[in-house]
Amino acid sequence: MFCPACGKENPQERRFCAFCGTNLEIVSRALYNHSLSVFTRIDIALDKLIGRYCERVFKNPPGTSTGRKVSDSWKLLGAALLTLGADFVLFWLMLFLFLPLRLITLFVTTPVRLLLEKANRGKAASSTIEVLTGRGQPAELASSWLADPKPSVVEVETEHFPEPHSTKRPAGLQ
Repeated sequence: MFCPACGKENPQERRFCAFCGTNLEIVSRALYNHSLSVFTRIDIALDKLIGRYCERVFKNPPGTSTGRKVSDSWKLLGAALLTLGADFVLFWLMLFLFLPLRLITLFVTTPVRLLLEKANRGKAASSTIEVLTGRGQPAELASSWLADPKPSVVEVETEHFPEPHSTKRPAGLQ
């Protein structure tokens, strides 16, 4: 495509002119969209759809550029067939190899894993109790924080409350 501003030739894939920076995509749309037939638009849409499908296997599938070469459409069809073959092989591998293997390993390992989780939960609970009570700690460490417990804020504050007065309820509320 020739740039309308500077007249230099640029590849069809370029969006901007390499020499002056003019937006070539706008120019190409203006030139080609009005003259496209329904069949050409369907062909372009199918190439874009197939190109998106092929992107899962191919990084840059052929025929996804703005150029309208017949050879690119055939290359894109070949890439789609290769992608379809890869999907077919992966489907059967998943169905008959990986999923059954995972199911077997789950059947075998689940009871063992559940027992280990239960044992670990029991150990964690007992170690928490030991830490809170001071068992399993060195004697000087346990005695340093257990020997003279400080009163909590609630205990200190409640010591200064006056004694409750007689709280007799009225006869109608009893």
